[in-house]
Amino acid sequence: MRAHHVLAIAAMVVIGVGAKLVLSQPMKAEADITPVASMNVLQMQIDHRNIAVQKIHDMTFVFAVGD
Repeated sequence: MRAHHVLAIAAMVVIGVGAKLVLSQPMKAEADITPVASMNVLQMQIDHRNIAVQKIHDMTFVFAVGD
């Protein structure tokens, strides 16, 4: 008999939560759409054309011959 009461209460909770989700209005997103700063990609490429490049000896996948 107790199992029926527990199932009835669980069903009422599930139906109540479902009704609340269906009937409540969705929350509005609070996004700031005003641009703070803008980038000029062309100017960045012109300014940084002569950047020194560091050579790296990458040995990530070095396998021994005997393995």
